[in-house]
Amino acid sequence: MKPFSALLRASASRGLQVCLVAAIAGCSSPANVAGDYTVDITDEANGCMFNGWTEGSSASGIPVTITQSSSSMTATVMGAAGTLLTLVVGSSAFDGTVSGDGFSGTIDGTVPLGSGGCAYTIDADLDGTLSGGTNINGTITYSAKTNGASSCGSLNGCSSVQQYSGSRPPS
Repeated sequence: MKPFSALLRASASRGLQVCLVAAIAGCSSPANVAGDYTVDITDEANGCMFNGWTEGSSASGIPVTITQSSSSMTATVMGAAGTLLTLVVGSSAFDGTVSGDGFSGTIDGTVPLGSGGCAYTIDADLDGTLSGGTNINGTITYSAKTNGASSCGSLNGCSSVQQYSGSRPPS
């Protein structure tokens, strides 16, 4: 059996090792994702069966502005796509965070939608990566937040996904 002082030194050493590993893992400062991007999107799986959504269809030249303060960011979709997002979801601004070269943001749906006994809103989740200092790519996932009524059918637990890619001028 080890003496108490040896156990204490071993525990302190393990604690220091854990702290060093945590510090090294957390050393990745957030990339600078701020800027004015031109983005292309492609409709992928339409699990929510949204009207007008055609898998494989795309749109290009969508203006997106990302502002950033340290590890917090807001990605605002502009133009007609931003207006449509606001009409369906309730906002065109994804609020979120940047970690390393990755970023994510959310719009919690506020536009009440429904039919019959089914009431719902649409949430939008943005995930992306900055590469080469000027290019972004990732996904936007739309999911219905329902009242759980059986009349909601396939909206309960559904998600529909868009792929996007874009670029900004070098800074």
